[in-house]
Amino acid sequence: MQSQTIAFRASEPNTFVQSGSQYGGGILQSLKGGNGLMLLIVAIGWISLAWLGKGRKNGNKIATGYLAGDREKRTARKRALDQLEKRKHNAVTLYAGLFKRNDKGKPVAGKKTLWIPDANRGIAVCGGPGSGKTFSLINPAIRSAIQEGIPLCIYDFKYPEQAELLVPFAAKHGYDVKVFAPGFEESEVCNPLDFLHSPDDALMARQIATVMNRNFALSANASEDKFFADAGDQLTQAMLMLAKGLPAPDILTASTILSLSKLPERIQAAWERSESGQGHPISQWVYLAFSQLLQLAGSEKTVSGVVGTASKVFSRFLSPELVGAFCGPTTLPLDLEGKRMIVLGLDRQRRDAVAPLVATILHMLVARNARSGRKDPFLVAVDELPTVYLPTLTQWLNENRSLGQVTLIGYQNLNQLEKAYSREISRAILGGCATKAIFNPQESESARMFSDYIGEEELTTRQKSRSTGKGGGSTSTGEHLHKRAIVESAQFNKFVAGKCVFINPAYGTRDEGSIPMITRITLPKEDIKADEWSRSKWEKVRQRLIERSQQEFFSEEHSREQIAKRMAIAQEYFPAPEEKPAKGGTRSQEDGKVKVTF
Repeated sequence: MQSQTIAFRASEPNTFVQSGSQYGGGILQSLKGGNGLMLLIVAIGWISLAWLGKGRKNGNKIATGYLAGDREKRTARKRALDQLEKRKHNAVTLYAGLFKRNDKGKPVAGKKTLWIPDANRGIAVCGGPGSGKTFSLINPAIRSAIQEGIPLCIYDFKYPEQAELLVPFAAKHGYDVKVFAPGFEESEVCNPLDFLHSPDDALMARQIATVMNRNFALSANASEDKFFADAGDQLTQAMLMLAKGLPAPDILTASTILSLSKLPERIQAAWERSESGQGHPISQWVYLAFSQLLQLAGSEKTVSGVVGTASKVFSRFLSPELVGAFCGPTTLPLDLEGKRMIVLGLDRQRRDAVAPLVATILHMLVARNARSGRKDPFLVAVDELPTVYLPTLTQWLNENRSLGQVTLIGYQNLNQLEKAYSREISRAILGGCATKAIFNPQESESARMFSDYIGEEELTTRQKSRSTGKGGGSTSTGEHLHKRAIVESAQFNKFVAGKCVFINPAYGTRDEGSIPMITRITLPKEDIKADEWSRSKWEKVRQRLIERSQQEFFSEEHSREQIAKRMAIAQEYFPAPEEKPAKGGTRSQEDGKVKVTF
């Protein structure tokens, strides 16, 4: 190949000298003259601008946000199908939109399926009333867990509104369904004291006390004095430990003892009798749990305040239609394994009374099941999260995902969440959820925060101007770079039902993830039919649950008998110091245990 050299002579500015072969001579000939020089300058300038633009594209953009497209969706679908096939306990995929499978068992998904890979990293769904968050995403995601055979626990804030759409569907897929809903005939029995391994289980008793008291404060919508709140937690813990070692170990027994007059003196006297070997044995751990109350014995008003703080929670449970759900041996299965579904339901009319107890059972179920060595994942779905206080929720999201826990939460807006959990904890909760679905929050502050979170995109505008003068007219064009919010706050509050911004770590490229996507979730006919079928079968399924329930519904007369029995136990074991043991029963010592007969 012959080389060619082009030189420009300064003495002859409009001429070129060509050496070498005649290859390309036609092109060089066209560059002769002033027009050719101008063309060369323009070409060099264009190359320079292209090079500069490439550099800006690689790292000097004024905004880097963008929305997910088909490429990102394909990446997410590929990961979802891979996780469904491998079925690992710590790599879970859910989805919104049922689909069929081929003969080999592989999913045959349509365009309407919304994939939720890496669901074990937490899912947060935000949307005001009527935004479609429950219908479009929460319930379909729960149905997908049922279709995949994942054990699950559901918190139904408006029982049985959610249960009637999901329980028959689960039963159809071979699930063993159990319900804990105080005040309803189909409820199983769950005695919180059965979570204590022994009367000395101070750690578990403290957890139960904290969750119950915090949820009481939340439902009462009242501020607490820190001293009395902490002292109330401590006394509640002590009462649970004490009741665990008595003949009727339940909350009703603990509440009865708590109602005794001169409680510090009675506990101290019982401890002294135990030390001398003349009374019911009380362990040192139980006695230490009462240490704060005993130290306050000299201040009657302070003792009354502490006892009152603890008794407020217990007193709410004491109604004939509620006590049957938490007194007696536990019949609610506590292990989430295989095809098992547990529904924790709130009665709207008794919400303030029942919420602390239901929240406690939910907390203890998760604490029991989030353990190493699990072979299958389990789903915990809590719609309307701000109606319950879960003190270890951030731990569930940040630590339990590797243990197989899939947490799905729903809330209406940030103000509602912050009122229940504080601003800092609310941010930690959202930060712990890798998947976020933001429907219409119907609230401006939440819309602004989510708009800032999603970020900004780069926008190029072209401006064309024309000028005229004596020498003629000229036209010039220019480009200007701007940045704007990918989703403006006002746009969020215009979302129709079912439309949301969906963020999931699997929607991305090789270098980026969690690229937001604006979508309107349209469920396939299979989901609509599943809803209609479940609703039509609910009463039939409910009757079967009632027949299987071992709960004793207390009549008013029977309730009085049970309270009288526990009062006799309290007086027998903890008589006032100046009194002798009551004659309500006789005591016998067998194998180091005390029995009371009536």
